[in-house]
Amino acid sequence: HLAARGVRGDGPAIAGLSSEAAFCSVEALIQDGAFLDLPVGYVSNLRMDNCARMAELGDLPVLLRHGLADDFIVPEHAELLRKQGGAGLTVELIEGANHSNIPVLMGDRYLGGLHNLVERVP
Repeated sequence: HLAARGVRGDGPAIAGLSSEAAFCSVEALIQDGAFLDLPVGYVSNLRMDNCARMAELGDLPVLLRHGLADDFIVPEHAELLRKQGGAGLTVELIEGANHSNIPVLMGDRYLGGLHNLVERVP
C-alpha cells in the first residue's frame, strides 16, 4: 500500500520492495481470523488493500516471502498478491516457516534473495 504511494509520487520515491508475510487486505485478514462475516469497521478503521495496489507497482522489483506454516497471516494471502502482481514480482513460499522465523529457516539464502532484489533495481 505504502509502496504504491511512492510509485504514484504521493510518497517517498521507491526503487524496490521486500516484504514478509504480507496480507492481501485488512478485510481479508479479519475474515481469516474471525471466521465470521464481520464488517471491517467492527475491528479496524484501516482500509489497506495491498492486492488492489499490487498492479500499481508494475515492473518495480518486489520480493514477497511467506511461510507455508504461517497460521497468523495464512499463505493464501501470498497467492492473492501474486495474482495481482506485475512483472517485477517474485514470491518465495518458505516450507516450514511460520509468521516470524523466515530469516532463521532460510539462513544464507535470505540475504541472497535480498541481494538478487537489489541487483534488479535499475
